[in-house]
Amino acid sequence: MSYGNAGGETLGSLARRFQPFTSLDAALDGPRSEFFGITSERRPRDAKTRYLAGGVSGAEEPQTFHLSFEVTNNQILCSLTSTGLLQNPCIFSRLVPAERRGREFMGEQLLGGSPWSFVVEREGGEPASLHLTHGVSVELLGSLFPLFTSEHGGLRARLLAFAPEVREPPVAPRAIVTILQIHNPGGEATAASLLIPNVREASDADLASDMAAPNESPHPRFTEHAVPIRPGYEAVTCLDDTGWHPAFPRVGFALQPGEDAIFSFAFLLGETPEEVRQTRQLVRERTALEWLNETWRSRVHRCGRLSIPEDPYYAESYLRLVEEGRSAILRSADGTYFGGGPGGFSDFGMTLFQPEFAAEAIARTVSGWRPRAAGEPAPPGSTHSLVGALGPLPLAGLYYRMTGDRRFFRDHAEILDFARERLADVLASREGEPYLFPSEMLWDGPSRGDYHTGSNVMAWLAFEGMARVAREAYEETDLANEWSAIAGKVKEDTFGHCVGEGSLGRRFFEGANVDGTLVAGHDGEEAFTTLMPFFGFCEADDPAYVNHAKLALSPENPLYVPEVDGIAWSDGRDGSWKGDWEQGAPPPRGPTTMPGQMAMFAGCKSERELHDRLEQLRGLTDLDGSIWWWPYSYPAADPALVRRRDVGGCDLSKSGYVAALYLCMFVNNMLGLRVDVPASQVSLRPFCPWPEFTWEDCRLGRAVFDFSHEHRDGSITGQITSRNENEFKGVVELTLPEDTAAKVCKVNGVETEEVEHAERYGRPAVRVAGAISPGGTLRLEVPYGK
Repeated sequence: MSYGNAGGETLGSLARRFQPFTSLDAALDGPRSEFFGITSERRPRDAKTRYLAGGVSGAEEPQTFHLSFEVTNNQILCSLTSTGLLQNPCIFSRLVPAERRGREFMGEQLLGGSPWSFVVEREGGEPASLHLTHGVSVELLGSLFPLFTSEHGGLRARLLAFAPEVREPPVAPRAIVTILQIHNPGGEATAASLLIPNVREASDADLASDMAAPNESPHPRFTEHAVPIRPGYEAVTCLDDTGWHPAFPRVGFALQPGEDAIFSFAFLLGETPEEVRQTRQLVRERTALEWLNETWRSRVHRCGRLSIPEDPYYAESYLRLVEEGRSAILRSADGTYFGGGPGGFSDFGMTLFQPEFAAEAIARTVSGWRPRAAGEPAPPGSTHSLVGALGPLPLAGLYYRMTGDRRFFRDHAEILDFARERLADVLASREGEPYLFPSEMLWDGPSRGDYHTGSNVMAWLAFEGMARVAREAYEETDLANEWSAIAGKVKEDTFGHCVGEGSLGRRFFEGANVDGTLVAGHDGEEAFTTLMPFFGFCEADDPAYVNHAKLALSPENPLYVPEVDGIAWSDGRDGSWKGDWEQGAPPPRGPTTMPGQMAMFAGCKSERELHDRLEQLRGLTDLDGSIWWWPYSYPAADPALVRRRDVGGCDLSKSGYVAALYLCMFVNNMLGLRVDVPASQVSLRPFCPWPEFTWEDCRLGRAVFDFSHEHRDGSITGQITSRNENEFKGVVELTLPEDTAAKVCKVNGVETEEVEHAERYGRPAVRVAGAISPGGTLRLEVPYGK
């Protein structure tokens, strides 16, 4: 049935526009994050995090412990220290021959710049570097842009840094725009200068000699990157009314009591002197305020406005985790995609907020593939890592579901050719009667059992997704039917062979063996079973799914570390990847790792339990809102002793992969939002611990909606409003408290008996389905009682 356009509003009137700032002063006084950043006493703004701010000079602790705030527009990345030093700026240049662990391949070449900083020198006084000043505080404007505030010899300085974005071509400039406000709070006039050491002004510099100092260590955001960062060409230029001293990058100024001045600059990094000059010309075409407004507008356009009044932390943290993921993605000057290695944004998370990244990742992966010649045997690698053999195919189906982008696939016919060959190789690797596939390794860790559950879920996703792409994008009906049938058998046999009885009842197991035995436990790197509801493999309240995740963080998991309530990683050198773990001494363990930790959300049966798990993750979230890959060494005894980068002798980065895992579960499992763009379907099925949330202009793939949910005083409401130009089929399903029953419900304000009564998480639920026209609304109100 169709409930029509309940709101009576037109699509044009529904588009909320970003309100641009009218001045830089107003922007610097804009909305701040309540939770992320550092106070002037170097305390976290969020008292619940277990991370510390760390030292100022670097002498207090190892360098790998340094907190940083990343800014990027995906053409340039720069990490700001907790006191405002712009360090490790880098760009992606090109692909070059590389070698790692005895393997030769084409690797990414990054070019870096020198650390960039400001110095304030009062007339007659000593110069003071802003980033070496104690008492610096950090705030995040709009939960997005780091803003540093400090005092220097009676002057107050506020420094804002961001990478300017554009929503339309030309591409974003390889520049970091900085806005510096100096205020004189004293009672006397003062004269001073701003200096920028070691960087030449772009218009006057001999750019052919202005290369940065070599940086032979990997970038903190791109650890395990095989190619050292080489020096790029760098310069700085003034913006707006800021002007240099003719002979040196020095800006003189005078301030009366209570007066302030604002200065704007752009730090530039490029592959050639000519590129730096072109970037200078581009950034000077707009004012710093225009760049800031456009960049802020792009972020609002990308993420919409999520509000959780009872707990705004989680509305801000999702923004921070989106930024954590995308900050590990760079493009070359010609648009080539670089995904940042193991710390990068998981492909699955890309499909939610910036699906164009997923398209680029798919195209990049298959671009170097060459089909085998006729009669050439398949390589032996398909059984080494099933996930690795599948390559971009699981992502391809997700990308299509979130975008309906037939043109992309038609423009890249090689994706279908790749799928034909690779899925045939996977199918040929099948051993035994079940339609399941062997895999020795997950990627660099063991896949336990003859049939590893999570790896076979990924095989299902590849066959199922590519069947749809083959049918709807390539119009290959016979091939689509073949792959769809295989996907059905893989799913059936995963449930038939990888699910069994456990201490809590029916559950998925880590893996299954040919002889019918099951492998219990949960590896700290395994997350594919955790994402099964997001993939569409099972429901989030499926008892087998919930019980498997719950037991992952229990003594039944040989890799469980009760002291920190975490899951360790084992590399399988004990032989445990071949079957079950030994009943006795635990297997050799590495640090606890965050991908597996995300199972703690899947194992929740109540909103209260989910809230406690969310608070646990909050404690493991850093002051900039990011999540690190390995928070604890092993053995670990104190949950408060979290670490950033040097755990277990390894040097892994902030984990965009984990950020994406969380975002997929936050959107799909908790807020209950799901969209299928080519099928024009959308659903709202919340299971969250907050009595209210609203998300305006929520952009999921290539669809935009407003969602709202409220649960108060014996009534639950869910609402979807479409911001799209085509009609969508909507579903709203609301889960009631235990031992209650629904009374007469309302759909779009009209009492009706035409609702479906169901069960979710073992509790009563009410569901309604209806068409949502452009600008229209589907609203379900469910009063309930004992």
